[in-house]
Amino acid sequence: MTSIRRLLVVSTEDSTKLSSWSNVPYLFCKNLESKGIVLNRLTLKESMLLRRIVAGAQKLLGAFGGRKSTWSYSRSATYFRSARKQIDRALKQCEVDAVLILSFSYGPSFPLVVPLFMFGDWSYGYAIERQRARVPNKYESLSIEREHNLIAAADDVFVLFPLAEKYLRGALPQKNTHYLGNVINAVEQPAEADINLKRSSFSLLFVGKPHYLEGAQQLIDAYRELKKKFPQLVLNIVGMGKEFFGNLPEGVFCHGYLDKGNPMQRAQYYSLLRGAKLFVNSNPRWASFSAALEAMYFYTPLVSSAYTEMEETFGKNISFGSYYQSDADQPLHQLIETLMTDKAYESKARNAHVAASPFSWTAYVERFLNVINKNYVDRKS
Repeated sequence: MTSIRRLLVVSTEDSTKLSSWSNVPYLFCKNLESKGIVLNRLTLKESMLLRRIVAGAQKLLGAFGGRKSTWSYSRSATYFRSARKQIDRALKQCEVDAVLILSFSYGPSFPLVVPLFMFGDWSYGYAIERQRARVPNKYESLSIEREHNLIAAADDVFVLFPLAEKYLRGALPQKNTHYLGNVINAVEQPAEADINLKRSSFSLLFVGKPHYLEGAQQLIDAYRELKKKFPQLVLNIVGMGKEFFGNLPEGVFCHGYLDKGNPMQRAQYYSLLRGAKLFVNSNPRWASFSAALEAMYFYTPLVSSAYTEMEETFGKNISFGSYYQSDADQPLHQLIETLMTDKAYESKARNAHVAASPFSWTAYVERFLNVINKNYVDRKS
């Protein structure tokens, strides 16, 4: 059967580096190559001077939609045109069967003689309207319009989250949008023997960037209560340094961002993950989904807020941990204690691994290739 063998892969960060975009470009490309796909890679470049000028104007003047605006130079019409020129140039320099863009925001000139596929976690409109729950400002709206026009011209669009895909389907009902499941951004592989480490562990793990600060603070408050009963308990926070917090209790360690592209930091991250009794991020609305999924894959039960994407993916009742609701009768420290001392802990650990396993990159790329090859055959016929 005729199938795509050569792809131009366009990304905003270097797809040969593990540190780029939560390891997604690297792992996506690695798994495409394992299927025999020949890749021509393009990393889009920005003008650092223009980026600094725009950022400076926003900081000093509150321009481009005010200080709360998410708009930046990378969302401007100027950079949109620059990215288009870079993609067009790459298409002239290499012979490919299709273009895969690991973003919804940038694309080539049209008409295009080969199929265009787009992949991302969520669109810009979804990020503002659903995640930030507000109306886009004028500049953001212009960026959203450009992005929607580009998505409308693509042959197939792949979205990593089910509700984000539904949003796009509602905004662009004629488009071929797909949710094929999420992905586990794991560089190492788990072993069931890890459960032996976890069984005797008194280590809690939090992973999240500074915008998950509320969830981290909730966990620190719970830790203070748990420490009274479990003096050997420790809490490891990845993604934020201690400067984000006030006085921390004994046994709380802030590791900052751990780059999987750095061998020492990668080893540290997976050591923390394999030894964690529980993964906890109770941040409301969104709680580090990708990190939670990887923790589950490594046999780690979790405590998470019941945000919509988590419930949409795993259901309202989970067999591998618990959902935490701040208005519920059971406080967070009691919920964590219940899971730590649960006689069915090992079963929950295995359930976590089983629930996450369908989201491997190998499985995702197989589903992805099935879709784009069908489109390719239909276009050729």
